[in-house]
Amino acid sequence: MVKKTSEDYFEKTIPIKDITLDLENPRYHEKLIQTGKKKWTDEMLQEIIEDEDISDILPSIKASGVREPIWIFEKGNGKYEVLEGSRRLVVLRGLVRDKVDPPNSNISYDKVKCHIYPKNTDPRFIDAQRVILQTGKKKWGPFNEASAIYKLVHTDRYTTEEVAKMMRSSVGSVNKELENYKHYVDFTKFIKKDKVQGIEDPRKYLYFQRASAYVRDRFFGTLKEKEKFFKLITPNKHGETRIRSVSLKGGLYDFNKFAQNEIILQKFLKNDRMTIEDALDEYHGTSINDLMPWIKKLKDVAKGINNIDDDDLEKLKKETAIMNQIKRVYLGSKSIIESTK
Repeated sequence: MVKKTSEDYFEKTIPIKDITLDLENPRYHEKLIQTGKKKWTDEMLQEIIEDEDISDILPSIKASGVREPIWIFEKGNGKYEVLEGSRRLVVLRGLVRDKVDPPNSNISYDKVKCHIYPKNTDPRFIDAQRVILQTGKKKWGPFNEASAIYKLVHTDRYTTEEVAKMMRSSVGSVNKELENYKHYVDFTKFIKKDKVQGIEDPRKYLYFQRASAYVRDRFFGTLKEKEKFFKLITPNKHGETRIRSVSLKGGLYDFNKFAQNEIILQKFLKNDRMTIEDALDEYHGTSINDLMPWIKKLKDVAKGINNIDDDDLEKLKKETAIMNQIKRVYLGSKSIIESTK
């Protein structure tokens, strides 16, 4: 029996053999690229999800079945594709395959209650539902989220305001991820055009997402400058990747630090043999905080002095040596301030 639940979808119990996995599931886009395949098959995606993604829900489904309806859409000829509930469908398939008997007659593993979008549903709407229904259920990962945002805006022509609502995010965050993903798209084009040794690696997306504001301004403004950055994150003629990682030593976070010094940055860009560590050492050697280590203590000293109360002041007056140090700090500070006038 079909139960109508809204103008958009209806509810019905469907045999799991008639439901395929969502081969365009945005949560598995990164994994697809890493396999080197152009698209998933149902069997491949089943194996991926089963291997890494169901241990947290298997016990409850085995004991009680799937209690909340999954979301699917009609493909025609009595077949359906899942939109939300891939992991639950995979668990049910595994239980049926392994011939596990339900604990009682009220529980079924070979059928599942579904919310169903009809076959004539707008594909743009289906793409949106892929995001809306899965947001907040399980972490996607930065690349998958950005990829989904990019598709919704550039392929499905949703506005950034609409996408922000779908993702339960802010317009500012959506715009930033769009910008980051555009840099990644340019990077993949660069790899194919220049036939460099790099590969289309979704992990490279983090280089654009986590570049400092200075690095973004310095390198991402024009394609010419952007390609200089691309060369730093792919193997050079010596087979070495200059920025080897994002967060590890010698990676992007260290590059972010010294890149703001244009002299050192230019030396690094022109000398393939100069390492991140070499550049960072040179940067620290010219940093005023390293040349004058006492500067690092100024903030705490100023905070301490400004928070002195009357009782503290009376105690300090009795400490001649400390008072003499404070006087020297005062005279030295006064001299520095007057020299800058």
